[in-house]
Amino acid sequence: MKIYTLGGTHTVRVTFEQLSDAFTEAYAAYDPARPTFILRRPDGMTATYTYPTSTQVTHPGTIVGRYLATFIRDQPGVWEWEWKDPDATHPGGAYGAFRVEAPPF
Repeated sequence: MKIYTLGGTHTVRVTFEQLSDAFTEAYAAYDPARPTFILRRPDGMTATYTYPTSTQVTHPGTIVGRYLATFIRDQPGVWEWEWKDPDATHPGGAYGAFRVEAPPF
């Protein structure tokens, strides 16, 4: 698990992909209608951010399927996150966790 220092901006990236050819098992990037980022802070509070209504989630330029979620690391402890496409016919997206620690001095 990666460890970061308390404070500062944190960005979690994702590229949404879907099966484009079952025979070759090829995947292609796509833009979901409502890409959603879920963040659980160390205190247990959960926030859900959906593009384009939430300013925390952005879609950079012309990169198909790429989305960014940006927030402040303002609590020490374990942070958990998940990207979802709520309209997808199959479960997918990405998830992960990281730890934030206060500096010792």
